[in-house]
Amino acid sequence: MIRLTICEFLGHRVNRKRVSHDGLNYRTDCARCRQPLIRQKHGWVLYDPAAHADDRRSGVLS
Repeated sequence: MIRLTICEFLGHRVNRKRVSHDGLNYRTDCARCRQPLIRQKHGWVLYDPAAHADDRRSGVLS
């Protein structure tokens, strides 16, 4: 059985109380499912270490 989360239907909810800057982008976790999010030009997206890897990022939010 496939289990779907509320975020898959409604989208992720940015936890605005926990936003921080990693040296390049703003980052936080989803308030519903706690997956890491990163702020891009067109809004918040799931953080993908393979796609968003950059040596200039600080290690505060790995």
